[in-house]
Amino acid sequence: MAQASESRSTKRIRILLVEDNETDRQTVKLAIRKRLGMVDVDEVVCGEDAVNSLRDERNRYDVVILDYDLPGIKGTEVLSKLRELGIEKIAIGLTRWEEPVLSDMKASCAINAFCKTDRPAFIEYLANHVQQLVASGF
Repeated sequence: MAQASESRSTKRIRILLVEDNETDRQTVKLAIRKRLGMVDVDEVVCGEDAVNSLRDERNRYDVVILDYDLPGIKGTEVLSKLRELGIEKIAIGLTRWEEPVLSDMKASCAINAFCKTDRPAFIEYLANHVQQLVASGF
């Protein structure tokens, strides 16, 4: 039993960050690395690239952090496409919009959604949420 908890705590977390805004992408990446330490964060800037990355079986992401307002297809459409493909991922939504977009993100199978305009609080909430997921062993 000790081995299972040891391997979980030493497991390197893989995150796919889907965000077209360079500043937001770097802010989120730095906050998560600061909170969690050694994590792998792959970045894409549009919904189509997110779907392709997640479809590729070589990419085994633990968490997807996904912006709503992406070039091409919206974050909610990415989540719908993943469901259609049978790809189950823990997804966290990001948006500059408040309601009803936050609710739309959650309804599209994002386990939580954060409004990016509430800085610096959203960064702290997001980092806490990812840390809790990691601690729970998702």
